[in-house]
Amino acid sequence: MLQHRKADHQVSADYEDASLFSGSICQVSVDLVPQMTRSGRNDLTVRAFVNGQHEVEVVFAGRRMRDAGPLEARLKALWHRACQAAEASKSSAPDIDKVRCPARIEGAWRRKSKRDESGWETHSYHIVAARWSLLDNDGQPVFFGEPPAHPPRNIA
Repeated sequence: MLQHRKADHQVSADYEDASLFSGSICQVSVDLVPQMTRSGRNDLTVRAFVNGQHEVEVVFAGRRMRDAGPLEARLKALWHRACQAAEASKSSAPDIDKVRCPARIEGAWRRKSKRDESGWETHSYHIVAARWSLLDNDGQPVFFGEPPAHPPRNIA
């Protein structure tokens, strides 16, 4: 299959953000869980919950990947501590959905389509993160990422 992607050095911030943040930008509080995947482009996708119960995916893409390292490390450490605590108390493995890291995400919602086994198309939503904040050990927010390089188009 033909590869139509530009080389990384040819992609400007405006070009990248025009495709990532085509909708309006919003802020949402989520609880991230330590379940992560990487795409072929090395984008990081993390499962999260909005309002404690609605499952979504948060995508950290493009040049913002260099700021996602501390987040990834924190989620891995959180999971490791939960597993160690379960082992020390001789209880079963922790439920990954109960191990959560609160975060504030600024980004754009995008619709994701997928065909199920019977051929029906199902839709879900994920948020592409531009900026995000986590709480440090003292409870103070630490900010990562950067605002979109272009003003987003608002969809009416």
